Amino acid sequence: MPDTTILIPIHRDRGRRDWLQQAINSFPKETPHLVLENDGEVAEALNVGLRTATTEFVVAFGADDVALPGFIDWLETFSFNADVVYPAMILASEDLKTPLGEHAAYPFCSMRLMERNFISGAALVRRSKALEVGGYREVGWEDWDLWVRLYRAGARFKPCPEAKMLYRQVEGARGPASKREDIRPGIIGEPDPLEQVKATWYSGATPATTYVRCQLPARALPGIVRPDLSYMTDGETIRFHEHHGAAIFQFAGTKYSAAASAALREETGCKILIEVDDNYTINPGPRILKRQQWGLKIGDKEATRDGHRWVVQWSDGVIVTTDYLAEQYRKIPPHPARGKSPEIHVCPNGVDPADWPDPDAHDDGILRIVWFASQSHEDDIGIITRAFEWASRQKDVEVWIVGLDPAATLKFKQRWRFPYGQVGWVHDLDRYRHLFQGFDVSVAPVSRNPVGLGRSDLKALESAMGLAAPVLMNAEPYAPWTDGSNCMKADNSEGFLRALQHLVAHREEIPQLARSAREYVLAERTNTAQNHYYLEAIAS
Repeated sequence: MPDTTILIPIHRDRGRRDWLQQAINSFPKETPHLVLENDGEVAEALNVGLRTATTEFVVAFGADDVALPGFIDWLETFSFNADVVYPAMILASEDLKTPLGEHAAYPFCSMRLMERNFISGAALVRRSKALEVGGYREVGWEDWDLWVRLYRAGARFKPCPEAKMLYRQVEGARGPASKREDIRPGIIGEPDPLEQVKATWYSGATPATTYVRCQLPARALPGIVRPDLSYMTDGETIRFHEHHGAAIFQFAGTKYSAAASAALREETGCKILIEVDDNYTINPGPRILKRQQWGLKIGDKEATRDGHRWVVQWSDGVIVTTDYLAEQYRKIPPHPARGKSPEIHVCPNGVDPADWPDPDAHDDGILRIVWFASQSHEDDIGIITRAFEWASRQKDVEVWIVGLDPAATLKFKQRWRFPYGQVGWVHDLDRYRHLFQGFDVSVAPVSRNPVGLGRSDLKALESAMGLAAPVLMNAEPYAPWTDGSNCMKADNSEGFLRALQHLVAHREEIPQLARSAREYVLAERTNTAQNHYYLEAIAS
């Protein structure tokens, strides 16, 4: 039985009972629900529901909306370490037959929340936390007000794109943006936190990459992370009313990003920076281009390598993750019409310790060795195959892969016949971070080609935070790490085999190596410790 109660406020006179029944019927029959009759005092009705419910979580659900299959299951799945889990909303006509758009479950950004409400009112909320901050208030935007107070009380927010609902568009249900500006001061208070914002990130990547390269630095700077560039126009002038500080566009290889960055610079005069965590100046081959959905020449695809180079040439600077990437981007010649090259800034990856669970040392007599590898690491399988095959046959040793499955690839189907564990890629970033704690050693091979050398040391950071001793490729991405101090390094396939042979024979060394790696990350690689790199990039 779900541990969630659905709170459904409905106006006593104006509420549509047929729509209410649709809302109730959209949840599994065993889901507890409370219909909260009211005369317009929605916050008061929801507070009655908060106090009456006995479940761990509640969802305040519109009497005119409809949950899609799996809605509650998905929200509860993501709630294991969160206080607020918010879904995606599909905007629909009153008869629910015509989709009118989608309000995605965007990655959480606290500064963006201070500016506008981007979180669905039908979010899953930990009931005790909502009661702790006093529940809902009659302020004109009761859900936004609750989110802000919950955040300031230390609540953890998490998006759940898999949970979807139909949000019925009813005329007059919510006032225009001007009303938001009237309500906002009473919700946010003074001083206005937006006055502190130094940069706005425009993300264009997966949630995982957005988290590392946008959300983490934005927390420390501080900054705002947005999915796109918003503007208002009267037909003659354009006003970028939600932009603050420098602009940081992630990847930027489309005509849209080129036009948006040019218009933003012309209108506001702000600094334009392009953020990359891979080498987007090269041709990585058809397989990688297909996976990335990029083309080479402008017009081949929406995003292209040539388009990226053009945007870079017209930018004020490029933010990269490593010195190697900095060297590659310095090779891009200046645009003839501009006459100067953009500045290149190295801003390494970091971690926020608050997002990581306390290390849970385990000693059940089994040595577990893992490789966290997305599909982009197919070219690296051969580097680790021999070492994993040897380790898998040792007493009380297990080898694991999280992500891709080498035996499913044509090239290695015959060679990966030894015993190994495989876990599919985990999309909940919190559960992903918890996975590291189940392993003792984490390997990170990379091919010495332009694609592999353009990678970052993110896996080493994550392994260290999970207290898994890192065994790293002796290559540019891992240049900041010291062999024998906070990691072990391998030059090739034979090197990985020797490293694992040593650790299997000297298991007592593994805990100290893992602790040294974590101490290094906590001392030098947190998002706050590295904030100065972003401050320099924005100010230079």
